[in-house]
Amino acid sequence: MNPNDKYEAEFLLMYNNKSDFEQALNDISSREFKKDQEYIQMSAYTDTHDYKLACTGSSLTFRVLPNEEKLYCVLKTSHCSIVENKLLVRREIGRLVNSKSFDFSTDISIALKRTINCETEAFYPSLLIKQERYHFSSTYLDSKIHLSFDKVKYITPDHEESDFFYFSEIEISESQLETMLSKGFKHATLIKDRYIKIYNSKLIYPSKYLHGLISLNKISENLSIL
Repeated sequence: MNPNDKYEAEFLLMYNNKSDFEQALNDISSREFKKDQEYIQMSAYTDTHDYKLACTGSSLTFRVLPNEEKLYCVLKTSHCSIVENKLLVRREIGRLVNSKSFDFSTDISIALKRTINCETEAFYPSLLIKQERYHFSSTYLDSKIHLSFDKVKYITPDHEESDFFYFSEIEISESQLETMLSKGFKHATLIKDRYIKIYNSKLIYPSKYLHGLISLNKISENLSIL
């Protein structure tokens, strides 16, 4: 497997307001997590005109890299879903691409064809997400869990903007699916339950990308996913 390819499983939590978000962020236990990054990121999503990627719980994103003349292209495709827990397991492929031409790598083009039977020419800009992120990593050696706190604004290609939304992502990621689910799932579930109970957050399924499209009335909230 390419070192930039992996599996990820994610619980996505949304807070009711900025105050609950900041309280949860300030209450992070240093015994459980260590802060390793803080940054602002712009992510440009592309999709077909009828949002085939969003409708399958998938996404295709271009991210700007600091001091680079290339973009990082990330394709996330649905692998399986634990619907009762609102947990989506996805396969992630990441590649550097030319920032001037927005060319897709060959393996991403093949994966798109296999996933939704579409050629790359069918894709158009669909959503821009501006994200202020505070990223933490688990201090437990047997459980690779990433916890992030994200202040998010959605922007359409026509420059229509949403209000700010406040999220936490609880993510497990591994190169091997079996390792990810056996080592991290129970711990991630406990963290998710704690944040829902203490900070009155709620689960959002399956992704910020779909949530943004719904928030800006690009897709119906009653859309069937997966």
